[in-house]
Amino acid sequence: MNTYLLMITFRVWVIELPVAAFNYFVLIRRVYQPRVGELPAHEIGMSTSIGYIFVFTEPCGGGGSVGPPVPPRRLCAASMPQSPSAGQAADSRAPT
Repeated sequence: MNTYLLMITFRVWVIELPVAAFNYFVLIRRVYQPRVGELPAHEIGMSTSIGYIFVFTEPCGGGGSVGPPVPPRRLCAASMPQSPSAGQAADSRAPT
């Protein structure tokens, strides 16, 4: 079991729980919902929660400290579709 990663996850969860409650009960329901409507308010609130989870992960030792750093170019390449190399069929799942 990876106790170090579990410890980081627990710390982020403990910090994030009251902030998530504030985000939902105060910001989403009292501020955003009367101004923009129910669905856009939840979209704004969920985007906010994703953002502050990343912010909370850094002081707790998360981020790049769990594994080796990955260059941004490699992260971009992971999301790009790969073209088939020479000698391979365009669809490798095609029956032969």
